[in-house]
Amino acid sequence: MKATLEAKKLVPELFVSSSAKLSRMALTERKNIVMQLLLDNRFPVREENDNLLIEDNIWIQPPYYPENCVCTNSIILSKVQNILIYANVE
Repeated sequence: MKATLEAKKLVPELFVSSSAKLSRMALTERKNIVMQLLLDNRFPVREENDNLLIEDNIWIQPPYYPENCVCTNSIILSKVQNILIYANVE
């Protein structure tokens, strides 16, 4: 489903990306929290160009929420997304 220009004008907050809502400091904090949470759960995570990578199979893009995960393996994707639910920046 595509949003029309008219719809974007009526409800602009729905079309703002999540990363635009976080400050640079909050984004860095969230990345560190997510990275530590994944390491605590024994996922070999590393950082590459602001993305988090797990074994070159899962990419987590900023702002590092479950919906920002990219993976072709649905089982692994689901496990990582469930972990990311617990990564909150207060």
